[in-house]
Amino acid sequence: MAASLGAVVVALVLISIGVVSTTAGHGAFSGAVGIFLVLYGLFIIVAGWALWRGSLLARGPVLATGVLNLIVAVSLAGSAIQSWLLAGVAAVTVVASALPATTAWLRWRPERTRVRPSGEPPATGVPGS
Repeated sequence: MAASLGAVVVALVLISIGVVSTTAGHGAFSGAVGIFLVLYGLFIIVAGWALWRGSLLARGPVLATGVLNLIVAVSLAGSAIQSWLLAGVAAVTVVASALPATTAWLRWRPERTRVRPSGEPPATGVPGS
């Protein structure tokens, strides 16, 4: 799924920027920004992995962080031409996570049934059964 892969790619870039910022030795502020970027990247990786696994709650974080990453990458494009590549990946992530195919992937599937106490008949795969 393109949305989860795009999210993980952007997250890996953010983690690498965070590690470089932390190890640059420019002071406490640079270290704090680096640690935040690493934690933010790890959050995006978890959300991308959950989306890949078909979690019903994963699309929101992937979409929200994708839009945020797209805005930041476009705003940095004037001073860092490489950020256009990051903006492109973020745009693909946003579009792919909003596509109807992603919606169909995340809809209720028969294997998503709730656990029943012993003795009850198995679920039919219909929500609320």
